[in-house]
Amino acid sequence: IMLLERTLQLKEEENKRLNQRLMSQSMSSVSSRHSEKIAIRDFQVGDLVLIILDERHDNYVLFTVSPTLYFLHSESLPALDLKPASGASRRPWVLGKVMEKEYCQAKKCSFITPKTAGHLFMQKSA
Repeated sequence: IMLLERTLQLKEEENKRLNQRLMSQSMSSVSSRHSEKIAIRDFQVGDLVLIILDERHDNYVLFTVSPTLYFLHSESLPALDLKPASGASRRPWVLGKVMEKEYCQAKKCSFITPKTAGHLFMQKSA
């Protein structure tokens, strides 16, 4: 009987260790899946984002549910392959990663945009 009790105790300890390992792995997979989600508001450096062509402003913007417009900085166009050869059509969208944020405010009354807008420096997402 003592041998059976000892075997049972070892199995329970092994079961506890395996459960802890399983929980640890499932938590890490949840956090890695979260980092693969596309952000649609409250953009932060490191976020994966959808960049779309806004023909109304003739510029690329981040897809967002926020009333604030976030424009792609012109310096980021070549890195994202968004600078078309002359005569070529522009890509309608691309995935990118926010590398830097810069605040600016539109001053021209002819420029149709909300009072605040953000410029974002981007990196192409693999």
